[in-house]
Amino acid sequence: MLPYTIQSTDIICEDDMYDMIDLFNDMKPRVGAFDTETTGLHIICDVPFLFQFGWIDRNNKTIYTYTVDLELRPILANRTINMWHAICKELEIYAGHNVSYDMHMTHNVNLPYIEPNLRDSQHYIRLAHDNIPTRSGGVDLALKSYAKNYIDIDAKAHDQLLQRERTAIASKYNKELQKAFNNTGIIPDGYRSWTVAAIKDKFKDPTFMLDDLEEELQEAYLTWKDTLPKQIADVVIGRVTKDDVPYNLLDRANVTKYGHMDIVYTIAVVLKCEQVLIDRGNSYALDIESKLIPVFFDMERQGFYADKEYLQESKLRLRNYIRERRSKLNAVAGRHFTISQSKVIKEICNSKFNLNVSSTGAEVFDQLLNEVEGEAKQFIELVQELRTLEKWYYTYLTRLEHSLARSPKLYTQINSVGTASGRVTSDFQQFPKGGIATVEGFELFNPRRMVTITPGYRGIVYMDYSQIELRVQALYTIILGEGDLNLCRAYMQYRCYRLNEIHDGVHGQVVTFDPNNPDHIKDWRGDWYHEEDDKPWIPVDLHGATTKAAFGIDEGHPNFKKLRGYGKRVNFAKNYGATYNRIKQMFPEFSEDEVRRIDGAYYQAFPGIRIYQDYCYRLAEYQAYATNLFNIRYWNVSGHNLINMLIQGSSAYFLKLKEIAIFNYLKETGRKSKMQMNIHDEISFLWHPDDPVEMFLDIQAIMEEWDDAPVPIVADLEITTTNWADKEDWTIE
Repeated sequence: MLPYTIQSTDIICEDDMYDMIDLFNDMKPRVGAFDTETTGLHIICDVPFLFQFGWIDRNNKTIYTYTVDLELRPILANRTINMWHAICKELEIYAGHNVSYDMHMTHNVNLPYIEPNLRDSQHYIRLAHDNIPTRSGGVDLALKSYAKNYIDIDAKAHDQLLQRERTAIASKYNKELQKAFNNTGIIPDGYRSWTVAAIKDKFKDPTFMLDDLEEELQEAYLTWKDTLPKQIADVVIGRVTKDDVPYNLLDRANVTKYGHMDIVYTIAVVLKCEQVLIDRGNSYALDIESKLIPVFFDMERQGFYADKEYLQESKLRLRNYIRERRSKLNAVAGRHFTISQSKVIKEICNSKFNLNVSSTGAEVFDQLLNEVEGEAKQFIELVQELRTLEKWYYTYLTRLEHSLARSPKLYTQINSVGTASGRVTSDFQQFPKGGIATVEGFELFNPRRMVTITPGYRGIVYMDYSQIELRVQALYTIILGEGDLNLCRAYMQYRCYRLNEIHDGVHGQVVTFDPNNPDHIKDWRGDWYHEEDDKPWIPVDLHGATTKAAFGIDEGHPNFKKLRGYGKRVNFAKNYGATYNRIKQMFPEFSEDEVRRIDGAYYQAFPGIRIYQDYCYRLAEYQAYATNLFNIRYWNVSGHNLINMLIQGSSAYFLKLKEIAIFNYLKETGRKSKMQMNIHDEISFLWHPDDPVEMFLDIQAIMEEWDDAPVPIVADLEITTTNWADKEDWTIE
């Protein structure tokens, strides 16, 4: 039951607009919200058809909501929104749920609003609740889900009404397709006629293309598609799904009621979480996230210019290769099946190859590859290869080609609270560095090769933090007492000395490296010597250190390079809190004693990390929250999860603060170059020809500045003038 009274008004004339303004000015509210209902989800190509907004009067516990229809009353809507934008600046908090999306929508109809009072209700949810991922039972950040769980048990009722209507519309169009196919007289394989299931089967192959259909079916499909509303025809792939149906094709009265309730729930979320967030000590975190709203909004609007020709050529290459590998797999299995039929794959493993598997997951198959030979091994290799190929085909080719049909650029949104630690997420975080190749090594497709230079810019410049999370971990070992020798020496001359020159090359005073001395941190590339053996300092190879401890060999051993790969895998796993059992799963080819030695080698090489991990467990046991290096509090996190969260979260908020600083620098200096995207620990920039090269030295200095950090922070510089895959190291003379 909502604890508020709701007063809703649909603005249908100027009197309604002026009444709204008078009421707002009389009440002088503190908290308001806005939202849009749109023609689709593309942040650049779609537009709003309904704008809704409102505020709460805390005195009478009433939420006032308004809608204005941009399709039905465009002139009135424009006037109303402009008038509202003029007065809503007086609100202390002006919230949206996933606010940058609605900012894009208003921007797309030349009604932009970018003011300091913008807030995102998702940030309030994340910062007021325990830092547990949703998949592990943590809070769900979706507006209706959160409202249903914490505000109003009936919060999803309006949404369910709209989803039922979308489903009915999709079903109607699919029945028309079914009828069109049956009229061709062609009978689908395995069916007596074209049913919903038959059509679904026909289109479910991720490599399906229209020319796979018989000519009569192609003609029927294209004729049917021409009957669809343009908004559906532009997005449909195969059958119409519920998600292909935009809200402006639904019953407008129902959509309008839905819009009013979105304002109610957004305001209710802010009010429910605000004081809890403050009491939990996360006001500073909210301040950072709020300052990032215009930063990420601007980055999202830049997009990635794409080489459509390369994408289409790659799609054909990969499609042909997938089909060749499918034929090979079916020949080895002695029967026809698809890679999605897990039960059939399991049956083949057990009946044809006598493998006695309980599942066909990647971990099971990885282990089997070390145990089987001949056709059984070939079968498993083909299954795993095809799983990867088909995933890549859909994710990076079909889906992106579909998106590029509406724009020459690829766009995505940046989710600042996509993880419990605060690390950002987006679709582009998943663009792999390498490509996908045939078994002979020919590159079929590289997603990054598709991303090219936006016309009008000189190139794409990248600032990539060098191993920022490991540097933060080294920093923690220093803070907690005795810094870990190997980890710290990977980045600076820890426990080293040098001889200062008096004059004319004559050495005088012995100087010991002090990580708390900013001058020493800046001079980390200088000549220093180990205190214990007087050897010159060179950066420690972290993966090599674990390898040496695990296998008792050094760089001169003929197998060192191969075994270093094991050390690297262990390091990454342990850095993310992997236990002994996880290490055992990773290396099924090793005996239990060997696994224990490999697991223990990590702590032998880096004993300071054991101290850090013990600190995390003790902190979780005795205190309800832990604070990262930027005063962001994580509540009720287990010691095991805290090991990674403090490091990842500190790194994430360090980068967020730098993005705010760079955004302000570009604006204050009048630069035309743009921050383009945040990819993990890297920022890409579109370099405008009017901006000097020295600008990037300024940006690099901003990124590397951390005044009181006892570990050097390094941002590597890279550039491409062709495509993302061809970026290379860049030194500015």
